[in-house]
Amino acid sequence: MLRQAVRCAAVAGLAMATGSALAVADEGAPPPAANAVPAGKAPPPAVNCFGTINPSGEVDVCSVRLPAARVFTFRLHGFTPGFDPAMRIVVGGRSFPVNHHGPNVDEVFKLRVLRPPLVARVFIGSAFGRTVGNYVLRVTP
Repeated sequence: MLRQAVRCAAVAGLAMATGSALAVADEGAPPPAANAVPAGKAPPPAVNCFGTINPSGEVDVCSVRLPAARVFTFRLHGFTPGFDPAMRIVVGGRSFPVNHHGPNVDEVFKLRVLRPPLVARVFIGSAFGRTVGNYVLRVTP
């Protein structure tokens, strides 16, 4: 314990003498990760959109900005047991209907953006207009 205090004091004295703030780092701290992303190149944050489909024929619309050239994952999760959510993603003049699974299973679609920025409109409803329930749409880069 005393040895560690002497080391810290020696490092702090060296930092004050040289005017370097970098020398004050804790000896036990790990070095920065080699695959760390620079602050300007960080991926865009995830977007959440949530709501309720009731009555069964209702359709909600969620607009999502896709700012970077990368693959975005659209995940639609129904919270109500027995609810069968479906979505239609309209972006760049194209339409992608997504209803691959039945009730109680997430619908997932990956979209590659080549020329950003784009705005995607996601139409969320009940598959075949039969069920009602709560949903969450999460769009992640």
